[in-house]
Amino acid sequence: MRRQNLSFDSELRHYLHMNPSEGDEDSNHRQSMSEGSLPSQGSANNSRSSPGPRKKSTTRSPSRCGSVCRLLYNFISYIVARFWGLCTAWILVLVLVYFLYGTTLALLSVLVAIVGLVYNIQDNLLYFPEEPESSRFYVAPAQSTGLPHEDLYIQTSDRVRISAVLFKQAEPLFGRAPTVLFFHGNAGNIAHRYFNAHGLYAMCGCNILFLEYRGYGRSEGRPSEAGLYRDAQAALDYLHRRGDVDTRRIVVFGRSLGGGVAIHLTSQACNRSKIAGLIVENTFTSIPDMGAVLFHLNLLRWVPLFLVKNQYFSINKVKHIRTSTLFISGVEDELVPPRMMHELFQRCGTKNKQLIRFEGGTHNETWRCQGYFTVIREFLTQVTYRETQLIKDLPPGAQRVQDTSETSSRHHIETV
Repeated sequence: MRRQNLSFDSELRHYLHMNPSEGDEDSNHRQSMSEGSLPSQGSANNSRSSPGPRKKSTTRSPSRCGSVCRLLYNFISYIVARFWGLCTAWILVLVLVYFLYGTTLALLSVLVAIVGLVYNIQDNLLYFPEEPESSRFYVAPAQSTGLPHEDLYIQTSDRVRISAVLFKQAEPLFGRAPTVLFFHGNAGNIAHRYFNAHGLYAMCGCNILFLEYRGYGRSEGRPSEAGLYRDAQAALDYLHRRGDVDTRRIVVFGRSLGGGVAIHLTSQACNRSKIAGLIVENTFTSIPDMGAVLFHLNLLRWVPLFLVKNQYFSINKVKHIRTSTLFISGVEDELVPPRMMHELFQRCGTKNKQLIRFEGGTHNETWRCQGYFTVIREFLTQVTYRETQLIKDLPPGAQRVQDTSETSSRHHIETV
């Protein structure tokens, strides 16, 4: 049986009919551990067992006009199918308005309804806590990893209880090991990321706090951009209140959507002394930019921001970061264009920044690339001991490339 893909647009795939790419992960290849982070343009039909070069698609792209018309038609079909009862009731209201007050008021009512519906449905298009099925009701116990851990509940500033798991190095290492605060993607629950716990725990020698956003897994509430930011702040404050972790060695890690959360948290001036380092992997510059990429409409970049409910404008926030930062980018990322990671790197405000690109790394499987955990281990060692030199222990084929940004005269690293 094919397991359900954790992707941003899995629910829209039937209606939008996006062109499949060959970069999606194999649905039969450790699908339960895939990262559900943002909308995917790809299909789940790739038979590769490990990341590798993609063949260029020979499919002719449709005309822009045809694509726009098809997109609008399919989007309306999706709305009607999902909210049939509400649409039926609204049609009856419009008919009454038309007969009572005329065409103009009816058209204005339609416009207001469309704007309101599009605004409020954005959460449904970004957050997928119920994919795969049962993710909201069943979270595999952390004890299944065989690692020492604590199951936690953390209360946020708006009194939402969020679930978390702290994987702990054995004593006496726990109190002096670096602690990674891990923010995941937009689907599934923290149990789908336990494979990362094994790698970080065994190969990097760190503690890991996995946070489950509000509305995900066992956490209360509903997901939202402001809510996820509150969750992240609550988790960071919790680590500083514990008293048994080394607060000088807290490193924030964000993958895909989690990268937007991590960048926001680290960019806050009040957190600069609380965070030793930042790692972001295959994340985006902003949600409007991602919308333009996914729907092939640059016009979406210019949509008034008051109509965009979830923005995650990392490209504007990253310039305020002063913490040592490691950018990890998969060259074969089929979802988030690697250029976005490069743009974030260039705009990052810290001088101690590095960009490492993994040839063959896809959006969900960059962690499988040779040297991935080695790079993270070296970065953790450097930032926790306040070292500023570039990572030395790199995967084969790595080279140093000049950083052309105005914020730093240092170098960064890319794999070729």
